Amino acid sequence: MAHGDDPEDESTAEISDEHTEEGDVHAGPSNTSYVSGGIAGAALLVAGAAFLFSSQLSIMTLVGLALIGATGVIHIMVGSIWGDTLLLLNGIGFFGLGILWVLPNQFIPNQKRILGIVLALYTLVTILGYFFTHDHYDFVAILTKAIEAPLLIILVISALQSPAEA
Repeated sequence: MAHGDDPEDESTAEISDEHTEEGDVHAGPSNTSYVSGGIAGAALLVAGAAFLFSSQLSIMTLVGLALIGATGVIHIMVGSIWGDTLLLLNGIGFFGLGILWVLPNQFIPNQKRILGIVLALYTLVTILGYFFTHDHYDFVAILTKAIEAPLLIILVISALQSPAEA
């Protein structure tokens, strides 16, 4: 089952059964596809930010941005493939908040810490939301939680730093 599937939902069960039939042309992506998509999202976001703001981003911020890109792409992939609007919007939200989080101070003065806190809370809600709404754990779900846990740590550290360090 994909990240976001509800095993109690009959329509999801039907979709899930269709994907297990041999030779099904509508089969979902493999776990490797999700990993590759996450890596591509991470690379894209970090490369773009490094190109635009290279002298202003710390290593910790770049790692955080890579994690944001990875979880964002995976959520967008799963949401669009399985028709789960909440997951799709969650991935888009990660990208939007991540981009705002790395904008230089001249674009959003005095808001960096607030954005870091908002992004940390968003990440925490995403992690807890999965565990409160699902009773099963699949590879993609565990992968995204393994990405989001260190992201949350980076965001909390970033929010606790003085503005000069961030």
